[in-house]
Amino acid sequence: MRAALVSRLLQAAVVVVLVVVAAFALIRLAPGDPFYSSLEEANVAPEQVARIKAHWGYDRPIPEQFARFARNLAQGDLGYSHSRIQSVQEALAATIPNTLVLVVTALGVAFAAGIALGAWQGWRAESRAARSTDTLGTVAVSVPEFVLAVLLMIGPALAWRWFPVSGMRTEFGPAGLAGLADLLWHLALPATALALPVLFIVARLQRNAMLGVRDAEFVRAARARGAGEGRAARRALRNALVPVLAYAGVHLSALVGGVVIVEKVFDWPGMGRLMVAAVHARDYQLVVGGVLAGAVCTVVGTMLADLLLLWADPRQRGRA
Repeated sequence: MRAALVSRLLQAAVVVVLVVVAAFALIRLAPGDPFYSSLEEANVAPEQVARIKAHWGYDRPIPEQFARFARNLAQGDLGYSHSRIQSVQEALAATIPNTLVLVVTALGVAFAAGIALGAWQGWRAESRAARSTDTLGTVAVSVPEFVLAVLLMIGPALAWRWFPVSGMRTEFGPAGLAGLADLLWHLALPATALALPVLFIVARLQRNAMLGVRDAEFVRAARARGAGEGRAARRALRNALVPVLAYAGVHLSALVGGVVIVEKVFDWPGMGRLMVAAVHARDYQLVVGGVLAGAVCTVVGTMLADLLLLWADPRQRGRA
């Protein structure tokens, strides 16, 4: 178990390093630089622009720039964001919690509802309602996040005015419990846009897994001992959770693209929206810092999913 944990930590470290190196090189190979809009378009003398770039080390070869970045990172310094006019740590600290609120809420709703729906579909697979909801899920999964986000924006937000169009809180809004209610009101649509595709994928996995265990020997034995349908279903459910929990770790990395789109559509003040602005501004340090933070969050989430998998499937503990 301990050896497996160390091995996974080493693998995670290698993945994070490779992702950061790729992001560091690609953003610098793209046209433009952090000072294009603020200096070159303002007709600042080329000599002065060259001096500013030299001051920040952007005139040096990319490997030399990376070595400097790695030295600073080892000291806990992610650099300075020229577009935000603050340190990268401050920019990320202001946005990462907002993204975590959105992602954790969406995943929590998606997995809780998806597991419940899929378990019911698998246990009652022959019913018309189970088949109908399965078909509806197939349609929902085929709709991209940005289309779903736009539809939610046009309908519940703009046309019916049930929810806010954008933002995370009402400006000068309430505090305390009223403030929490205001946050949930703003969170409803972006979380729904993220959660729905995941919910129906989880439901499909859970349905198939439930179909595979509902007539298993241990379920028949429980029925023979007088266990009711509810108790038998709960016993089957724990064994059917394994493929769903395995999917949780895989989906965390795929969720990143959806978060960026949803935050942009709903103007959610999170890291996804921040990264889009940083890429447009060619803010080298902020882009790399954001990629590093996203990679670490993804790796941590994947490892948590692995731990949940070990809890759900005791057979995995002997292999770990």
